[in-house]
Amino acid sequence: MFDSILIGTDGADGTRSAIAHGLGLADTYGATVHALSVVDTSALALDDDGYDDGHATDVLRQRSNRAVEDIERQATDRGLDVVPAVAAGRPARQILRYADEHDVDLIVMGTRGRKGLARHVMGSVAESVISRSTHPVLTSRATVTPVDPVYDDILLPTDGSAQAARVAEHTFDIAAHYDATVHVFSVIDSSLIQSQELLASLESESEQAVSEMKARGKQAGADVVTRVWRGEPDRCITTYAEAKDIDLITMGTHNRRGLDRFLTATVTERVLRRAPCPVFSLRRESNKP
Repeated sequence: MFDSILIGTDGADGTRSAIAHGLGLADTYGATVHALSVVDTSALALDDDGYDDGHATDVLRQRSNRAVEDIERQATDRGLDVVPAVAAGRPARQILRYADEHDVDLIVMGTRGRKGLARHVMGSVAESVISRSTHPVLTSRATVTPVDPVYDDILLPTDGSAQAARVAEHTFDIAAHYDATVHVFSVIDSSLIQSQELLASLESESEQAVSEMKARGKQAGADVVTRVWRGEPDRCITTYAEAKDIDLITMGTHNRRGLDRFLTATVTERVLRRAPCPVFSLRRESNKP
């Protein structure tokens, strides 16, 4: 499923976890690694005295070159094929452009880093990439320990939508490669509902959604457990992930609204900011299976 993986980096410590997960997945799948660093020229401009940012640009480019060389060295040590690249411009735009031009199967990014000219190209940029990417995106926070991925437990939130089913294809494939248990999880957003009758109806729908997903997982040969909770979706997802020591969260986003739909872009963004583990996300319009 993953024949080519794009790893974004700027060399900051905050990227190390993302790099470890990207390389680990590439090793498992035998994928080609694309190592990309973007010199953020949008952060550079002439000041009122006409100061030339040429020197600053050179410094950032040198840093990008070193960051890419570091991934290249690690990938080569693993016996992986690697394609190094340094681009200049707005980070999110360049990452998306590169991913489209090379038709990568997965983008891997960090989500936090330093400030100023040396700032991590991910951070809020990661959210921009996720919201616009036609490719799956895996993000890992800087606080996650940078080790090779061992996905023993994967959390798959579902709301019964077609998008959740598409994410499940990736989830069960990853689970098969890592012999992982998949936790199929549905949340009823009880903060929006007062009617006990409606809550009961939605709980029934959620039970059906996780049951159908469990059957799909069994067909794929995965070990599946199911849970249905009530509460705020993003908090329930991250709380469950912490309580069950989840190694990876896989979730989709779509624009559907309604009391029975919780996998929205807003929920995904909140999960990204608080998740105790990496998050694999797939936007509704993605052209990847």
